[in-house]
Amino acid sequence: MQTDKSINQLVSQYLSDLDVKPQTRYNYEKKLDQWFLYLGIKKVNVREPRKADVINYKAYLLAKEMTSTTIDGYLCAVRMFYGWLATNRIYREVYQGEFVNIASGVHSPKKYKGFQKGILSTDQVIELLKAMPKDTISEMRDWCIVNFMLRTGVRRCELHRLNVGDLICEGAHWSMKIMRKGHQFKDQIIGISDKATDPLYEYILLCDNAKNPDSPVLINHSKYNTNERLNIDYISSLIKKSLRTIGIDDPKFTGHSLRHTSAVMALRAGASIYEVQKMLGHSSTDTTQIYLSAFEAESFYQNPAVSAIDVALEKQTKTSLN
Repeated sequence: MQTDKSINQLVSQYLSDLDVKPQTRYNYEKKLDQWFLYLGIKKVNVREPRKADVINYKAYLLAKEMTSTTIDGYLCAVRMFYGWLATNRIYREVYQGEFVNIASGVHSPKKYKGFQKGILSTDQVIELLKAMPKDTISEMRDWCIVNFMLRTGVRRCELHRLNVGDLICEGAHWSMKIMRKGHQFKDQIIGISDKATDPLYEYILLCDNAKNPDSPVLINHSKYNTNERLNIDYISSLIKKSLRTIGIDDPKFTGHSLRHTSAVMALRAGASIYEVQKMLGHSSTDTTQIYLSAFEAESFYQNPAVSAIDVALEKQTKTSLN
């Protein structure tokens, strides 16, 4: 490398040059940590990796049976970092005289365009909500998280950012202001049901900061960080833990599965693809079509046509016997 700066210093400088949200910057940092951890395991000099090392890293990720989307995220972080190093003439690959991006040309695995996350059945949704205790204020908060996500389809980050003043009640109708993915402000208002909001508001009224509109809806109740905004990663771990209580322990089922489940439940109940698109905040119905595909696949396995044949034969059999 054409610098005396440490890898940590270079990563910090690179991250500070990114015009992205803090959470995105944090995600890139964690993905780069995995890359350097891999280099350490393979005893590769972290200041002199080669393109072959990136290719081997890709094979390493594939062997861990990660999804193509996850692998693409890890490789993208590496690709961007070494692109930045090359642009700033900081690093050139050993054995080559030019400043190059060593990850350039290392292709991510082809992404599966279908549905990848697990979807809960309606019975599983009911079982999940029944299985979660609501005896303490923390348990009530946790139940509200799962119930709200299932009934609104909000992303984890959208719920995490929600403040007390973002919940709006006009007459008998509830709505909320949220910051959608890729937006800088809470510039979208969507209607929500009282089944989603009433329990959440009951929880809010039990908290010390209920009257402050700028206070977070979801707060920490531990003795160390009382009344601080709940850690976003807690939501993911809560959902995984809650799913295990009803016998679901599968990598396909994550916190994001609740969003997918709400979309498919809406389609099951007769909502249009346009209505589901608006609920989820997709800019195009092309993205929402993935959920329609999952719904159609579910219908295929249930096969109403085959069931109709069974009913017809059963009726005819009864008629013949009479």
